[in-house]
Amino acid sequence: MDPDTWEVDLSLFDIESKEKALLEQMQAYQAKLDELRRLRRSQRRRPKRLPSSGSLDSVPSGASASTSETAPQYKRVICVSLQLPSEGIASSRSLFQTGLANGILDFQSMNNLPFAFVGCTPSNPTVLSPSATEKRRFHGEQFFPVPLPQESFEQYLSFCRQILWNLLHYNFSKLLSNDAFELHRGWEVYREVNIQFADTVCEVYRDGDMIWIHDYHFMLLPEMIRSRLWYAKIGIFLYTPFPSFEVFRSFPWRNELLSGMLGSSLVGFHNYDSSRHFSESCSRLLGTEGTPKGIEVRSLNGSGHLCEIGIYPYGIDVLSLRNLTTKQSVKSRMDSLKEKFSGKQVIVGLDRLDDQFAGIPLKLLAFYELLKRNRKWQQQVVFVEVAVAPERPSQTCLKQAEHVHELVGLINSEFGTFGFCPLHFVNRELSPEDICALLSIGDICIVSSTRDGISLVSYLWVSCQHSGNHGVLVLSEFSGSALSFSSAQHVNPWNTDELVSVIESSLSMSRRERKLRHDVAYDFVSTHTVSLWSNNFLQDLEEVEDNRLSTKQIVFLDPSKVVEAYQNATGRRILFLDHGGTLAPFQSIAPLAGPGASVVRNIHRLALNPQNVLMVVCERDRATVSRWYQIPTFVEDEHGFHISSSFNSFGGVEQLYDANWKPVSSISASASDSYSSLTAVEDSTIPNAGSKIGLGCEDGFFVRLSGMEQWEELHIHASKNVTHWESFVLPILQNFTERTPGSVIEKGEVSLTWYYQDSDPDFGEWQARELHKHLESIVVQHLPLDIVPGDEHCRWLKIRPSGVKKYIALERTLEMIGYEFDFLLCIGDDRSDEETFEWIRSKEYAGWDMSKIFTCRVGRDYHSNAMFMVNSCQEIANLLDQLTDGTQS
Repeated sequence: MDPDTWEVDLSLFDIESKEKALLEQMQAYQAKLDELRRLRRSQRRRPKRLPSSGSLDSVPSGASASTSETAPQYKRVICVSLQLPSEGIASSRSLFQTGLANGILDFQSMNNLPFAFVGCTPSNPTVLSPSATEKRRFHGEQFFPVPLPQESFEQYLSFCRQILWNLLHYNFSKLLSNDAFELHRGWEVYREVNIQFADTVCEVYRDGDMIWIHDYHFMLLPEMIRSRLWYAKIGIFLYTPFPSFEVFRSFPWRNELLSGMLGSSLVGFHNYDSSRHFSESCSRLLGTEGTPKGIEVRSLNGSGHLCEIGIYPYGIDVLSLRNLTTKQSVKSRMDSLKEKFSGKQVIVGLDRLDDQFAGIPLKLLAFYELLKRNRKWQQQVVFVEVAVAPERPSQTCLKQAEHVHELVGLINSEFGTFGFCPLHFVNRELSPEDICALLSIGDICIVSSTRDGISLVSYLWVSCQHSGNHGVLVLSEFSGSALSFSSAQHVNPWNTDELVSVIESSLSMSRRERKLRHDVAYDFVSTHTVSLWSNNFLQDLEEVEDNRLSTKQIVFLDPSKVVEAYQNATGRRILFLDHGGTLAPFQSIAPLAGPGASVVRNIHRLALNPQNVLMVVCERDRATVSRWYQIPTFVEDEHGFHISSSFNSFGGVEQLYDANWKPVSSISASASDSYSSLTAVEDSTIPNAGSKIGLGCEDGFFVRLSGMEQWEELHIHASKNVTHWESFVLPILQNFTERTPGSVIEKGEVSLTWYYQDSDPDFGEWQARELHKHLESIVVQHLPLDIVPGDEHCRWLKIRPSGVKKYIALERTLEMIGYEFDFLLCIGDDRSDEETFEWIRSKEYAGWDMSKIFTCRVGRDYHSNAMFMVNSCQEIANLLDQLTDGTQS
């Protein structure tokens, strides 16, 4: 051996030896961890108390409840898969299949765990009639078929394979090429089949069972089961990749799929990338909040649970495969293949022809280039590619088969002879013995997938090669198992030159290096078995804590109760209403943020009632708010900073700035007609309430109380310093606006607001945090300013004088009437309103009669200080209609 080569091999040997020693230590720690998990598992099988009736954690309305006083104990594992296992004992063929059939039955028998299986029959989903199904169930069997009409089953499979499978593998072209009607029909069938499976699972379920759902065929199923069995422990494992947010968001029913999966107690993926993409999609599409433990999931009524996310690398049944390789039938086939390919190095590929992501043409093209560029390999290398086609191939499969056959013909015609064929293409299903023999005698295995989830070929290759051949694994970096096999030769299959180079280096690799690489791979395969995968998932599912989130139950506002209290009030009635997000949907562009005509009409009508004291509080300036509500009205602007009456008594105050710091609109008393058409409601049917409407602008900095003619500044000292601090803050906001597409600056009379509502959600949030920190470190330490962030509904950052609070405007209103009232309705939608809710709540200790008070939050907030909640501004508009009419509509 060349001394230089010897030194390289020796250095590599030292590294690999250290790596092997480290792996042995990790395996020892893993064994200890497994033992601790088993101990904890046995200790945790104790009853858990269910919440008592009427508690904050009470059972959600409409959900099923156990009749026992304690939470049910673990009894069985209900496995839900597309097809039921066909045999009571797993066959050798199942060793080469992913999904439920692979190793689950063996795992069940080894661990003596009770299992129940729900799925379709393998041969024909309709062979069992409902009566036959019931007969099987009553006989106490562990298999529970779900009978489906043949037509529905075929439509369901077509949707799964043609649409969902491609989407999850980053190919959404099927969405574009598919007929819209057929796509919608496919979705409806997919949903209907999930409902039928949910019916069967709930029928089979007994208190204490754990439900384990397998693969993308049932992404809606967890939520469907959760709606009926709120206390159940539900897990789903996805065998496919989960695409990035940019790809997944193209699916029309994306939110439904995510919500369906979040109904689980535990969602399992085979690698970190898929889990990260899932979490990102949930955050950006559903607005969920992630924690170190998982994702918090809330329902409309405020109840919820924690959906944990786990990474579970898949595996195979190594022991059963090793037993298969020692059979005489396999050894005979191995001897036959060795004789056939004597003197040749054998490259092996094992794929499915209907898998367009297997990369079969890529590896064949690389083999062609290898033989073309290096004549020495033309008679020394044989490629055996096994690509099994389905019984009823799709058009995609037929197209790929045509391409593959062209490459096969090209290679054999150009490099083959009468006595030698360089490429053997096997287009039929081989027996487990044949596959095992082929994988055992090969020198190189190429996995060239362009995208896949779980591929067993890598595991099978390493296990079969342990008989002594120690062949090289050439593994695509896009394969789902790429991160699991660090000693493999990783390659980008799209790069033909790179793939050719890796194949050639593998053919020339020394026996020592081959063995070192194989030993590292086999250590992983032999420890990360299908039994460990199943055990870890089920242990984590069993150890999921009582997954209902401890939070107060949301109480939705009952309009009839509000109307009744309003009508029964004999004294003063106070209506304290927020504008943005309450009376009108939140908008970052002021000209689009005005109220509707019906809202303005009802505000005026309510203000005309002599019993009523009405105030509208808005974050915008006085001129804008006055025009919106056809001054005179009682509106609080800039969150309660000023109070005012006539809009003719002041000039323009609002400006919007773009990224180049140019005004995009200027609002004044003499505003243009175009602005008037966007913001002011011109309606002759609106009664003139005069100065009876109270207004609070700039969050209450300016206030005009009901019946008053002039605006009152509640923070006179602050308004004098606005020009001074704006000169420091404006350049900072301008800088962030330039670097954040979609953001805009709004300048009020005494405040500056940076809106990022229309920016990219993640980037905008990140920029807002950076801006907040920057302002705190440079400006706020030296100036009397508050930095007020918005929330998930109102994405803005407001800079205003310190001490501005909306509830001060309410307190000023109450002072005006001597705190004498028989009805108080306070409605808002953001953090600044929460201070008002909390202030009202604190008055209970001062002797206020809380039965006369209604505080309401628009939009779900599970930590709100409000007594009640509504879902949208429209519900508030409907409530104003009912109050105006005096009767429930």
